[in-house]
Order: sequence, then C-alpha cells, then structure tokens
Amino acid sequence: MKALLAAALLLLLAGCDTAQAAFPTSGRADYQLGGAWQPPGDVTIVARDRTDPPLSGVYSVCYINGFQTQ
Repeated sequence: MKALLAAALLLLLAGCDTAQAAFPTSGRADYQLGGAWQPPGDVTIVARDRTDPPLSGVYSVCYINGFQTQ
C-alpha cells in the first residue's frame, strides 16, 4: 500500500526532464530530502529537489517545497 501511495504521489509531480521514458510500473521509489545521493540498485523512480540534477538510468521527478524554505 505504501508503494502504491508513493507512486500515486510521484505521478502528481512534474518530471525534471521531459525527454525521459514513460513512468515505470514496477520497482522502488526513493524520495530524497536534504540532498541527492546514489539510491539502491532496485530503485526505478527518484524524487529530488528541483535544484538537484536528474539521475541517469532512473525516472527522475523534481519537487518544489511550497510551504517552507530550505
């Protein structure tokens, strides 16, 4: 259930790179707060701050924190 909710949330967010492939339907998501890092090998979706570069080889999603400053 957690993975489904995470995937639904990621679908609502804008992608950082419009040239990437379609949203993956399997694998794990990694939501990276406070800076980017290399995720585990089974991660297929990464959500990062809009100021961090997209990660090659996974579906990258950027988030914008609208309720507080970082």
